[in-house]
Amino acid sequence: PAFAPGVTIARAVCLAATDGQPSKAWLASGGHWDGSLCLSTAHGGGGLRLRLAVHSETVTCVALSRCARYVLSGSLDATALLWDFGRAGLAGLAAPGAEASPRPSHVLRGHGGDVLCVAVSSVLRVCAVASRDGHACLYLLRDGRRVRTFTSPDATPIDA
Repeated sequence: PAFAPGVTIARAVCLAATDGQPSKAWLASGGHWDGSLCLSTAHGGGGLRLRLAVHSETVTCVALSRCARYVLSGSLDATALLWDFGRAGLAGLAAPGAEASPRPSHVLRGHGGDVLCVAVSSVLRVCAVASRDGHACLYLLRDGRRVRTFTSPDATPIDA
């Protein structure tokens, strides 16, 4: 799908290599006009493996865990979606019998504005989500529970 106008591509596209092997690299891209998150292999023949159209607005940012098990997407709809692809990670998408249309494991809510930045760490078992309303929140990967909220000084909104 084509990119939506006004999207910062540097935040909406992410590349990760599983097991530190460039031949097993994956590309996650948001910013598409239809609000989808696309997962593609970045090696060999490459190509789109999965198009996840769950957000109701454009995906503004995306992050992959180093192990490629977790994908986190943020959107103009003021939510972040956490995807858990299990122990096989994104590599499992290429396996025979892989689930054709996975659902997010957690919908991370509580932001009063567009989600502008996301990060995920499987080592620390948390993810971070920051939004235009000046808040950044930490969530547990296990159950999606918010464990901490940070507010910008003077609660000033953040411009992209």
